Amino acid sequence: MVEQTKTTIKIASDCSGVGTDAFAAAELGLTFRSVFASEIDASCRQVLRNHCDQPERILKAAGIGDKVSHDIDLYTVGMPCQPYSSAGKRQGRLDKRCLDAYKKFIKTIKDAKLKAKPSVPAYRLKTFVLNSLSFGLAQHRERVYILGVRQSASGLKRPLPKNPTPKISKKPELAKFLRPLTVSPGDRQLKSKTAKKNFRWASKTYTGASEAVVDCGAGKEFRQVREGATPTITRARGASRSVFLLKERRYLTLHELELLQGFKKINWPKGIPKTKRGAMIGNATSVPVLAAAMRAVLVAGGLLKK
Repeated sequence: MVEQTKTTIKIASDCSGVGTDAFAAAELGLTFRSVFASEIDASCRQVLRNHCDQPERILKAAGIGDKVSHDIDLYTVGMPCQPYSSAGKRQGRLDKRCLDAYKKFIKTIKDAKLKAKPSVPAYRLKTFVLNSLSFGLAQHRERVYILGVRQSASGLKRPLPKNPTPKISKKPELAKFLRPLTVSPGDRQLKSKTAKKNFRWASKTYTGASEAVVDCGAGKEFRQVREGATPTITRARGASRSVFLLKERRYLTLHELELLQGFKKINWPKGIPKTKRGAMIGNATSVPVLAAAMRAVLVAGGLLKK
């Protein structure tokens, strides 16, 4: 358990997804309160209502203006990746929709109560590329994390870490995340011609003894075999559940995808189809990675004792 210097830590988020910040805060053992969350996806907002302690403050869009107090301790944003991802139009800075969202995020940060004097830079920032595989999850998932801590005229309580990645003695074992008893007969049936081609290719390519994984939905130029860990569970891979175990000859189940993202259990509302659930899991931030990032900024900001 962590030792807080403040009785209740107030957290908030934009582009909140399924509310990974609340899951990460719970994993850290924080006593916290969710001030607000925003999410454009209606199904995600349903999940947020099951995990947020103030459901009336779950909003449809980022940029909350004067709707809620900005007296918050920790603010997280799952930045939209469409301007740069192959899943989007790849317009970069020309993508107006996401550029407008970025401006709203920055406004929220600026509107938060600042203690720094005008002559002192308000925030100290560090950027990291963190891989979920290094945080105890059997998933290769590299993502960019930007950590920022508000500083007073006297500076930070503690410096931000050089790298928040924990020291792990050995790689996580994929078998620990598998739940064979949850497998249905349909999970063993290859779903398309592409899946069958990728399975045949992977079976010839990989000759090792350990469990290996292939994305059966990938095009020829993107297909790959990974030993002992899954490829990145993206929104598309989660929705189609295209991640296939070669040795067991089956697709990963939704519950296994949850575990590989670090969710012990998501309280799913009724009526959300499996494809939508898979997309939401793939679109989320890995829980232990966000927990480590949150811990780093809370320690640097003096809200947690090291």
